[in-house]
Amino acid sequence: MKKTALRRYIKQAKKLGAKEAKLIRANTIVTAEWVRMKCQFGCSGYGKRLTCPPYSPIPEQTKRMLKEYTDALLIYGDEYTDIRRIVAALEARDFP
Repeated sequence: MKKTALRRYIKQAKKLGAKEAKLIRANTIVTAEWVRMKCQFGCSGYGKRLTCPPYSPIPEQTKRMLKEYTDALLIYGDEYTDIRRIVAALEARDFP
């Protein structure tokens, strides 16, 4: 997908409530084993959502998946921002 087409996601994410959104290169995303451990031993939500460990992909799976992409949309919000709702709305728009 061309960058100009991807930029519309930035505007739409902000319109949906994101504080900030930007395109980044997918190969700049770093995965690490310690993240899952931090979730397991430092989060009261561990195991309560399908988007979190132990249900989410392991770091090696995430690395392999990211290699299939050139760009990624980084969405930022505060504690009141429902990022999952924003992502779902963006996906529903183009992948009904």
